Amino acid sequence: MLWYAAYGSNLSLARFRLYLDGGKPFDNAREYPPCPAGSVITGDKAFPIDRQLYFAGKSKQWGAGVAFVDFPVVDPPPTLGRAYRLSLDQLTHVARQENGGREVLVDVERIGKQPLEIRPHGYYRILLPLGQLDGDMVVTLTGRRDERGHDTRPSEAYLDWFRSGLWETYPDLKAAAIDAYLNKHLPRV
Repeated sequence: MLWYAAYGSNLSLARFRLYLDGGKPFDNAREYPPCPAGSVITGDKAFPIDRQLYFAGKSKQWGAGVAFVDFPVVDPPPTLGRAYRLSLDQLTHVARQENGGREVLVDVERIGKQPLEIRPHGYYRILLPLGQLDGDMVVTLTGRRDERGHDTRPSEAYLDWFRSGLWETYPDLKAAAIDAYLNKHLPRV
């Protein structure tokens, strides 16, 4: 078992579960197949990520920018994340879905030791180690900032999932604090 640290729209449990249960986040979106390894999440915790959050690219599904985390470690952790405890097979399925359903290669011997390229191309093609949580490794998916071009603003639909996930994961945050957090990270375009 390991922990997958989500940020962005996947902070929302309902949104993230689509990768495991199957389904789609809105009417004209791509439909995700259910995970063959099952959909049980064996743990779920708030997990601040010690990497900088940014928005870039133009997702086909969202029609606008999406969230990524950068590689350099930042202290204190600036990104509000949520860790889901998954099996390696579930993580591999999530990684496929984050890469348009395309095949990924997760090298079990190298996972958690250094940034790991799981595809030659794609938005979320890097499996980034983030340390440990309750004795198990924590990883997230991100991309290379230099491949995404300039920063781009996300769609309102994407931000709605993001806000929903922030409220679920960090229930003490007020709406004004969530808006301030998002505004701090949104590009000025």
